[in-house]
Amino acid sequence: MAADVGANQLRALNASSTGGGSMISRLIVRVALGVAAGVAVVITLITIQPPAWIVLLVGSMVLAGLYIHVRKNSRFDPLDPRFGSCIPPPPRQRDQ
Repeated sequence: MAADVGANQLRALNASSTGGGSMISRLIVRVALGVAAGVAVVITLITIQPPAWIVLLVGSMVLAGLYIHVRKNSRFDPLDPRFGSCIPPPPRQRDQ
């Protein structure tokens, strides 16, 4: 009986720590929230009508932040030849 309770508690802990759903459902929720946030930002910008330089400044910062976030969560290495890198490795110093 005690082992059964421990297993149920472990399953509940695992479900709560992983979000309780499948990865695809969490991805769909994240995409939906991202689209909703984007629409809210566009509607806010249309109603407020800030100067163009503020929109460009904030937009470039948002794009830079998005780029950094995507690069941190990506396994892509631009210098890895498996990804079609055309940058040759730096030459090694030969020991004489």
